[in-house]
Amino acid sequence: ERYRRALSAVRKAPESRRAEGRACLKYWIGRLEFAVGYFDAIEAVKLAATAENPRFHEAFSSLGYAYRKTGDYARALAAYDRALALAPDYVEAVEYRGEAYLELNRLDDAKAAYEWLFRRDPVQAASLLGAARTWVEARRAEPAGVAADAIAAMVAWVAQKAATAEELSGVKEPARDW
Repeated sequence: ERYRRALSAVRKAPESRRAEGRACLKYWIGRLEFAVGYFDAIEAVKLAATAENPRFHEAFSSLGYAYRKTGDYARALAAYDRALALAPDYVEAVEYRGEAYLELNRLDDAKAAYEWLFRRDPVQAASLLGAARTWVEARRAEPAGVAADAIAAMVAWVAQKAATAEELSGVKEPARDW
């Protein structure tokens, strides 16, 4: 209910005279619409935000997210690539693009995204690793054309990366031999 009231208030607010302000307003309208489940409206709002400000990397990343969630992977990847062309270190776009790579079974690309994230943002890397775990479980249940050896290799890769992340985070200390 709070999201619905906020969305209503944002829609009634006067738009800024500057393109950046209008783009930002449209970006946040899209975020609110996503939060309340107005998925059909997201594309139009994000496209409007990117038209108002073609350098708004967050809006391109969010547009990619909306496309990915509707299964339009080609447009999702194009939007993520545009976001990253504008802001090469935007970790959210790297992580979301990595998830798209997983959904497309582009495992080497997903692994490369994880490696990039692991060095820069362990939280986003952990999110992508979680998506990789989900991919593994889904492919174990239904391979969807992925070869058994590729699934097994991904299982091993996920386990190895999880162990490395756990070791480096200090969450689990190695057994000690006193």
